Amino acid sequence: MRNINRIKGAGFLFLLFLFFFNPASAQIGTVQGLIIDTGGRPLAYANVLLLKSPDSSLIKGTVSDSLGKFVFVYVSDGKYFIGASLAGFDQAFTGTFIISPENPAVNEGFLHLSLANRQLKEITVSARKPLFEQKADRTVINVKNSITSAGGSALEVLEKSPGVSVNR
Repeated sequence: MRNINRIKGAGFLFLLFLFFFNPASAQIGTVQGLIIDTGGRPLAYANVLLLKSPDSSLIKGTVSDSLGKFVFVYVSDGKYFIGASLAGFDQAFTGTFIISPENPAVNEGFLHLSLANRQLKEITVSARKPLFEQKADRTVINVKNSITSAGGSALEVLEKSPGVSVNR
């Protein structure tokens, strides 16, 4: 009975050894870099995506820190590229790179985002007053905004107003 327990214990230790020292479980890497603008200033809080190279599928996403740095950890072996975007800037992508046992840590260096150069053709600002405005001491009826009061008298407008009773 003792020998069986020793064999079981040795088997358990062997499996534990394989699990922790398996070369396949050690094939995890990191990817880091810095997001900057065309002037060389770091861009804080840019969206950074780790994308699989063949099909551009999203693997991980993060946001650059206040100094423009980003880091992806626990990246499995494969071919990847990085995409970055920020409001007011054009989207940018890195070239492809490979995470492998020979190359577990990749530093993509600087990823430059250029200012988006978009011109608006026209801007129209319009405002409309609401039909009814509740003030502290009165209710204001803006007759101009009412379709039903077009061509009507002031008495007819008051008859159609909520909370107002007219005695003819």
